[in-house]
Amino acid sequence: MIVEPLPGTKLGLSYRSAINQQIQGRANFIVPTQYQALVNAVGAFQDTQATADLSLPANAWAGITQEITPQLTLDLSYQWTEWSRFKAIRVDFLNVNQPPQIEAENYQNSSFVALGGSYKWDDQLTLRSGVAYDETPTTDASRDFRLPDSDRYWLSVGASYQLSDSITLSGSYTHLFFGGSNVAHSGEFDTVTASTSASTEVVSLEASMKL
Repeated sequence: MIVEPLPGTKLGLSYRSAINQQIQGRANFIVPTQYQALVNAVGAFQDTQATADLSLPANAWAGITQEITPQLTLDLSYQWTEWSRFKAIRVDFLNVNQPPQIEAENYQNSSFVALGGSYKWDDQLTLRSGVAYDETPTTDASRDFRLPDSDRYWLSVGASYQLSDSITLSGSYTHLFFGGSNVAHSGEFDTVTASTSASTEVVSLEASMKL
C-alpha cells in the first residue's frame, strides 16, 4: 500500500505472510566396510525416503520517501522479519530404524533499516546512494558453522541514465561489511569452535525499455 498524504511525501506499507513447506526426497548413506555388519544388524543408515518441514518467515515493511527539492529525494525504510519461526531443521526418515536428524537453529526476529537518497543531476542522469543495517537472525548459542552469519552493514552507490524516451540504463555497486561472529557448534559426531569474518561485493547492471 502506498499513500501520498502531502505533495512530495509518500508512505508505503507491505506485509508478506509466513509460508510452511514440506520437502520430500531421498536419503542415501555411505557406510565404511568395517561398520557394514553392525549397521545391517541395527537396521539404520539404509537408503530411504525422507521428509522435512520448513517454515519461512513473515515480514512487514514500512517506508517514507520525501522530496526535499525538485532534484533531491530521501528514502527511509524499516523491515521486520519473523525469523523466530525457524527453530530447527528436522529430517524424518521412512526407515523406522533411522532416528530423525535434528539441527537446532533457534533464529530470532530481525530488523533491517535503510537510508538512501537520489539526486537528479539533469533530465538524463540520476545519482543514488544509501546505507543500511541488516541484523542477523542467528545467535552465538546456536549459530551453525555452515552458515556463520552476522550483522551486515550496507554501503551502496548507483546511477541511472535516460538514454532515450524509452530506454534507461542503470548500474549500482554495494559493499557489505559483516560484523564478527563466533561459532560453537556441538553435534552428535563433531564439535566446532571458530570465529569468522567476511565481506561481499555486489555489482548490478540493468537496461529497461518502455514499449
